[in-house]
Amino acid sequence: MLHVVTIPRLNANEDEILVADVLPVAGDFVAAGQELFVLETAKAAVSVEAEAPGHVRLVLVAAGQTARVGAVALVLSDSAAEPLGQWESAAAGAPGPEEPPAPRSTAKERLLARGARGHGAREAAPAPPNWTPDPVPSAGLDFVRLARAALAALEPLPAGAPPLELGPGSTGRGPGWAVAPGATIAPGARIVARRVVLAEGAVVGAGTHIEADAVYLGPQAKVGARTSVVTGEFVAADGAYVGEGVEVDLGGGRSAESRLLVGRASLVSPRCFVNTCREVVLEDESALSPGVYVFTHRFWQSVLDGYSVAFAGVRLCANAWVGAGCQVLPGVVVGAGAVVMSNSTVTGPVPPECMAAGVPATVTRRGLRRELPAVDKDEAMRAVLREFAGHLAFKGCTVRAQGDALEVGLADGTRRTVIFLPHEAQEPHGAQAAPAPGSVVLAFGPLPEAGAECAVFDLAAREFSGPQDRLVHELRNFLRRRGLRFAPFAWDGGFRHGL
Repeated sequence: MLHVVTIPRLNANEDEILVADVLPVAGDFVAAGQELFVLETAKAAVSVEAEAPGHVRLVLVAAGQTARVGAVALVLSDSAAEPLGQWESAAAGAPGPEEPPAPRSTAKERLLARGARGHGAREAAPAPPNWTPDPVPSAGLDFVRLARAALAALEPLPAGAPPLELGPGSTGRGPGWAVAPGATIAPGARIVARRVVLAEGAVVGAGTHIEADAVYLGPQAKVGARTSVVTGEFVAADGAYVGEGVEVDLGGGRSAESRLLVGRASLVSPRCFVNTCREVVLEDESALSPGVYVFTHRFWQSVLDGYSVAFAGVRLCANAWVGAGCQVLPGVVVGAGAVVMSNSTVTGPVPPECMAAGVPATVTRRGLRRELPAVDKDEAMRAVLREFAGHLAFKGCTVRAQGDALEVGLADGTRRTVIFLPHEAQEPHGAQAAPAPGSVVLAFGPLPEAGAECAVFDLAAREFSGPQDRLVHELRNFLRRRGLRFAPFAWDGGFRHGL
């Protein structure tokens, strides 16, 4: 028996859809649920999977081309030798009986098609469809070990001592607490806990209330204004940011597992709701977008009436991202590098480097991450530098581009240079003069010859070294908005203002 696979309608406003990838070729055997092709609309990329097993007899679409909704994309058969019947003419190169005329492409579609065939054309990396998460226990995560060691080093509290209350102006150390001189507790903020460590540069925003048995805010960690954190243990590691108006609560009851652990350079965006009846972990450089709801319990109806309840922790693995307005339910693990699209409801594990979407969320795309060759990385950074030049001009600076460098005139009359060194410039045969003192340099590797007076962004190690000023912070924030975060991590709210 023959089976035709057609282009589905994904968006009521789009009658033609870009085919981003076609995975099988004629002669392949595909299993039920195996990915066949990937479609890209203006809003999403969606995988189309086989509804039943079969042999691929005809492939009538190609990657990089557009196809009309309802057009036949593939013809499958139960047997590899089954006659194609009315599709014999298509097998010989003529249009099949159900094949519509080829749609005309627009300039936008041709541009998208060229991009799909460029240097870094994506190769779909299959992820196990039945991936079972097995994350490292939270106690084994580096940032958790460091935080707990700092808390354990505090002078013990006297037996039966009441919880500490710290507010604006609190600094120094005493039994059960330590606040570094460079840490800030803003007006109206209040911390009530038995053990507290605020490291250099940590900030607790105005009107924020934190209540826990152990609180650790690492260097440059920030908790925004009007946020409420009522949980057990609360850790925000180096450069972590918990935004304004976030609510962390203990609905469902406090347990030995009630904790919120936020890793290095991770983000809990404004207006998120995080339930910590059980453990919630954001590993390093993971993010919850605005308005995400995270639940670690599910109960209401009686178990004696046959209803089920659930109590389980939630984890975002390193570099995972959950889009705005999502609901994440108990027991969910979002794999490393995975993306959950906005307004989805996540009920089960999301494999690493996959995109998931829907209610309930299902995998719509695999192989999100790909290795770029050096030439593509260089071009990507040149594009970033051009965008940064426009950004500086908007901020009132004068900017003159000279090859891979920008000569910047700041509002105070000083002149600075921002230099990008591509891969070939750092190879032995491409060695060049050391950057002038005061330069800001982006390079794929360390730059010992730059000297202590230069600010260096190491794009390979994602590390920063050198002096920091308004121009450096402006570039750091600009790169962060392109997914490039540099240790030591820092959040700077000054990006809202001019240079």
